[in-house]
Amino acid sequence: MRTVVAIDVGGTKLAAGIVDEQGELRARAQAPTPAGDDAEALFGVIAGLIDEVGGIGDAAAVGVGTGGPMTRGGDGPS
Repeated sequence: MRTVVAIDVGGTKLAAGIVDEQGELRARAQAPTPAGDDAEALFGVIAGLIDEVGGIGDAAAVGVGTGGPMTRGGDGPS
């Protein structure tokens, strides 16, 4: 069965899920979004959530959704 890993990056929480070919949510997990600009902490929490839902394994795709513009190092809009 083919699956997709879905990641939701929000201002207050991060979520991950595994969705099958029929659109059925097979597993999900969430955690608070780390405060501040610590990208390493953010990606660490995302990686932990992916592990919690079963890992990427042989997923057909990984999708990431964010709630708004993201900047790196303050180079963009506030």
